[in-house]
Amino acid sequence: MLKVVVDVQSEGVTAVETNDYSVACIVGMEEVPAGLDHRVRWELENKTDLPIQVTLIAEGEPGVNLSVQESLELTGKATIERTFSISPDIEPKRPGGPAHKIKTTLIIDGKPLALETAAKAVQPIEIEFDGCTLLPGKREKMTVKLKSNVDFPVDGKLSLSPRPGLEFDRSSADFHLEPKSRCGLVFWTTAREPGMFETELKVGGTGKACDGDFRGLTVRSKPKTLFLCSIPFGGVIGYIDRDEERAVLESHSLRIEVSLRGGWMRVHDKVNGRDVIEQDIGELGPPFVEWRMRPPLYEARLDRRDGCVSVTLVAPSDTFPEVVVEKTIALSAGSVVKVDYRVLNASDEPQKPKLRVSTVSALNGKMALPTKDGVIEEPTGGWGVFPAGQGDLSERPEDYSETWAACEEDGVVAGLIWHECEENEFGWGWMPTLQIDLPNIPPQSLVELAPIYLVTGCGNWETVRGGGGSSSRAASRKSESP
Repeated sequence: MLKVVVDVQSEGVTAVETNDYSVACIVGMEEVPAGLDHRVRWELENKTDLPIQVTLIAEGEPGVNLSVQESLELTGKATIERTFSISPDIEPKRPGGPAHKIKTTLIIDGKPLALETAAKAVQPIEIEFDGCTLLPGKREKMTVKLKSNVDFPVDGKLSLSPRPGLEFDRSSADFHLEPKSRCGLVFWTTAREPGMFETELKVGGTGKACDGDFRGLTVRSKPKTLFLCSIPFGGVIGYIDRDEERAVLESHSLRIEVSLRGGWMRVHDKVNGRDVIEQDIGELGPPFVEWRMRPPLYEARLDRRDGCVSVTLVAPSDTFPEVVVEKTIALSAGSVVKVDYRVLNASDEPQKPKLRVSTVSALNGKMALPTKDGVIEEPTGGWGVFPAGQGDLSERPEDYSETWAACEEDGVVAGLIWHECEENEFGWGWMPTLQIDLPNIPPQSLVELAPIYLVTGCGNWETVRGGGGSSSRAASRKSESP
């Protein structure tokens, strides 16, 4: 008989049972708060009548503080327990990948057996901040949220580091958190001048027993860098937050968040208070990688010029070795986002890939498309959803009179404007997935594509159409429901 137990979080074997013995490593917690002492135990059982010689060697990955070495003659059952801790400054693991581990090597009568048990690290108190846009010279409210991941009450203090040009009504705030609960702390801040300001938040406290006696447990979380934007009149601000793995571009009307892990982009309309349109990083193929369980972390750089701020993501292709996609997202003071693509061939062979870019609208009212017979306007919500997946609309660019698409809801519009493409496939996201046939790229060279534009704001499909600079006019026709 052989029975194994796989730890989902560690993606390794954490327990084994045979006819002769059983061994298991148990942490007993799905999430392990950093900076505190925890217990790990090994349960061993000898099922035979003869003693078994067992050597146990265990250690944690970097940041997991544990080192164990034990030898014993096993007859019947035995349990070994030890204390371990996790450093508050531990390097976070990649999303979708295995958690931090305790690795155990058991030598049973001279035969080695390896176990891997998850010790998923979390901060004892997580600091959450959704962002705050400041007007120069105006006092603004800033709310910082705290989330407790420990099973005892905590009394503590949240502190803000001072920064030149940035004033706070107080430098710290006391808090009380019940076990596994949340709270919010309000600060008032004033930016004396336009710019992007960084400050650091620190949280610490003491664990408290339910009867009111202090347990003497010191709780300390990893400091968090806070970005506060004071946008100049008619200007735009941008920054890269390495801890949160995101880049942010922000004007008075739009906020763009780009995930450095996976490259997904989300556009938020600040005037109307809602997300309006999203777009992936773009993939080279065929074959095209539609989805990744473990998205890669892309290199990113920020640039400021001519009144615009842009972020460029550098994405090596999975399909074409030594071929790299560079996507640049640029924002100015208006309501149009410009997206540029460059494809670099660093190999010694010519390459002929295609680029596929998927865009999704967050608006769910109606969509508008310029067909050969005029502009079709169709509801996208309720009964008879349109388009109902693939097939309702043609993928052939020649079936459309212009190269744009728009979605509207409650007076808000979001649209996509592009140039030539090989296919424009419409699905559940109400915006086309563009497939662009690239020219042959010689070795050690690059190709630059025509820009793609995302248009949003108050208005209708004509707002999007006008944003593309098209001089032709199509007759508007509202299609009849079948």
